[in-house]
Amino acid sequence: MRWFFFVLLSLLFMFSPLQQGLYFDSDLYMVHIFIYVLSFLLLLRVLYDQDFTTWNDLMFILIIPICYLISLIQAKHPEGAFNMVFRWTTYISFFYLLYWSINKHPKIRQLAPYIYYATGVLIAFHMLLNQFGLLNDPGAFIKDRFAGVFQYPNTFGMVMVAFYMFGLVMLLNKKQNGRGIFFYAFPLTAFIVAFLESYSRGMYLIFPVVWLIGVCCFSFHHQLRYILYSMITMLSGMLVYILLQKGNMFLTGISSVVLSLLSFLVIWWIYQLDLNVGLKKFHRGILPVIVIFFGVLFGFDLANQGLIYKQLPANLQERMASISDSSTARERVLIVEDAMEASLDAPLIGQGGKHGNLSIVIINNCLIKLRKYIMNISK
Repeated sequence: MRWFFFVLLSLLFMFSPLQQGLYFDSDLYMVHIFIYVLSFLLLLRVLYDQDFTTWNDLMFILIIPICYLISLIQAKHPEGAFNMVFRWTTYISFFYLLYWSINKHPKIRQLAPYIYYATGVLIAFHMLLNQFGLLNDPGAFIKDRFAGVFQYPNTFGMVMVAFYMFGLVMLLNKKQNGRGIFFYAFPLTAFIVAFLESYSRGMYLIFPVVWLIGVCCFSFHHQLRYILYSMITMLSGMLVYILLQKGNMFLTGISSVVLSLLSFLVIWWIYQLDLNVGLKKFHRGILPVIVIFFGVLFGFDLANQGLIYKQLPANLQERMASISDSSTARERVLIVEDAMEASLDAPLIGQGGKHGNLSIVIINNCLIKLRKYIMNISK
């Protein structure tokens, strides 16, 4: 039965992003029903076996949907609040099902990372096929920015970074064979291209921080591999990005495949080297300090539009330059402040899900009425 659940969850995980259901609540209802049915079947199985280990291990995460349920008492947006309850019970039920399937089953546990990574590859290549004109998804582009299946560039850029980091970490596993190295190394170039084309200013800032945290988590020889793999794939991704700006889709497509293969071959060659020899005497804090030093220099160069900044493509220069004076960034700060104020108004019960959307509608209606009132007075 574990295989039954795992196969169904894998198919759902891989193909549901291709629908709008992950972005629009009304299209997610069938996913809710599907997950709830599977959860009910799992509950029957658990009651039959009298094995409550999985539920005890993950009981703490139930606090999230419980908080949304409590907020229904005074929800400002009842429909939005119920949708958030449905979403979080679905997310957690999915996680329970997956955990139960993987727990105590080594073969499924070994297969799960491949399914996860394959989903990211599917999302990235779906976007690139749209760019090359082989697919026609009108929601994949938002003002010439890569938005992918999410129809939102910032989310798309964040997801590409998440899968890129996952691929890098998996390549550090000493037990990878040639096929495993190819599987994880080949798509890294595509992830970088998709991330750059999302033009997500927030992720341009967050990605280096996340990557630096990754450096600090490993021993010295793993740090060295991590940095080398990153340099190779970022360089190949940047080259494909530059070619993409030229507008020749055929040349870019061929080049992207060739550069992805070259990056895989170089990573595979590095993988064969025994970098452990003579490296144990180096402290794991050396490389993070060096990276931070050069990172600060790079940041000053970008902030002052220096030598490295001037070598970047024009589109990337404009996006980098607009980070500090972005009006959307200031608007998001205001949203956070409003959210904190709303939380303080109802610290225990809350206002319910999507109440912010209702507040925006009310404000817009008030502004429209105020505008009409002023126009009438002016007449």
